[in-house]
Amino acid sequence: LVSRSLKLADVAPTNHVTLRSTLPIGVENVSGVRVAEDRVYLSRNAVYDYTTCTGAAPCLPAVAEEGGMSAVGGIRAGTLSVVSELKGDARWPAAARGTKVALYTDTGLSVYDTSAPTAKLLTEARLRGWGYTSFVAMSDDHMLCSLGEFGLQSISF
Repeated sequence: LVSRSLKLADVAPTNHVTLRSTLPIGVENVSGVRVAEDRVYLSRNAVYDYTTCTGAAPCLPAVAEEGGMSAVGGIRAGTLSVVSELKGDARWPAAARGTKVALYTDTGLSVYDTSAPTAKLLTEARLRGWGYTSFVAMSDDHMLCSLGEFGLQSISF
């Protein structure tokens, strides 16, 4: 097993580094990371148990560990902790601003507010064209998604 943790450090102009906080994240299946002003957003893939597959294909394995997203706060205060979580469909974070994060999901792009312990869905949208965006610019109440040859798509939340 791999042990992973987030570490918060101060770096002085004299190249002196002081470790302020360490937070073990306890997962190996991190699928994406996005940093906002006082948050680190980590998405994780589901883990499947293929030992439940017997007989002929196709096999639908049991979910051993649900995927989701964790919002880690406390960067400015100097003490990292998980402040909000989402269980389930969260492929990877496409953009983040403050307590809001835009996540790729099975159905498109979803925006969550992470100001409470359980992340709250604000909006979800299907993206035009291939359903993929290469860049997302996020403000306090909307996003602008670059869709390549399909132009731009604005999403309010």
